[in-house]
Amino acid sequence: MKTSSSSSNRAIKLIATIGYVALGGGCAAAVEAEPGNVERIDSSAQAIAKVESPADIESVLHVAIDRADATLDSASHTTTFSGHGPADRSLSKDYTLNQALYGVTWGEDTDDPCYLEAFYRDVATDGAGATLTLDRCDGHQPDDMKTVTLPSNYFVTGVRVCLNSGGDKVKGIEVLGQHILCLLGASSVDVETMTCTSGNSSGHDYQVCSEASELVSCSELDASSAQEQKNCPGANNGPDSDWEATVSCDPNEVATGLKFGMTDGSGDRKMFEGIALECRALK
Repeated sequence: MKTSSSSSNRAIKLIATIGYVALGGGCAAAVEAEPGNVERIDSSAQAIAKVESPADIESVLHVAIDRADATLDSASHTTTFSGHGPADRSLSKDYTLNQALYGVTWGEDTDDPCYLEAFYRDVATDGAGATLTLDRCDGHQPDDMKTVTLPSNYFVTGVRVCLNSGGDKVKGIEVLGQHILCLLGASSVDVETMTCTSGNSSGHDYQVCSEASELVSCSELDASSAQEQKNCPGANNGPDSDWEATVSCDPNEVATGLKFGMTDGSGDRKMFEGIALECRALK
């Protein structure tokens, strides 16, 4: 059955909202009956009752359960390297664990980047998974630890590194990602926001805050996190022209692993000189 553009838009917004709140274990949803007029309702059944045609209901049912039933494809592929390859070591999880990357911590030993820990969460529940660690520091304790992570409900889809002036040591990492619902095909997501107003009464500072919810286009929901060590050119300027090119998974894919280009460091240490992503499609 063909749907009108108004009911179609309503279904898309409803789909994103149901999927988003399901993450937190709740069942509240929202339907935008008219532009700018969002009605709060308390169950997916009531939400479905608000759409106007069987086709809309079918879409809502299909996409609303996609988050809870989201899985990873068994097939994977590897991006090119940001920095230098080829792959010498890797960190990866089997697709049956249903976990994807949301961030990393890495550290150095005497200026050599030789330690990295990868953080995972479940693509369906957002629950934390066990971390994976690559330690090539020759038994030494790494220091100068840096961490880059994405917010809840986000997964890594791209990575970018900064190399030292010699081009053989990773001195900065940026991870880039998208909201899980956007990766699953939603066009917008119901996002909770907080607005605060400050004031002073009789010499006492105070702040009044109110929570609100708004539908935000997926085109505005990309996220990134970056850190750099002192020997990244232009240190503390963040990702800029001194950094290597970003490498990314294909649309609707997430990173489930990392591959590392390695080179000899001091002593028996091995250093990272490039990072690539292992990517899998969501289904």
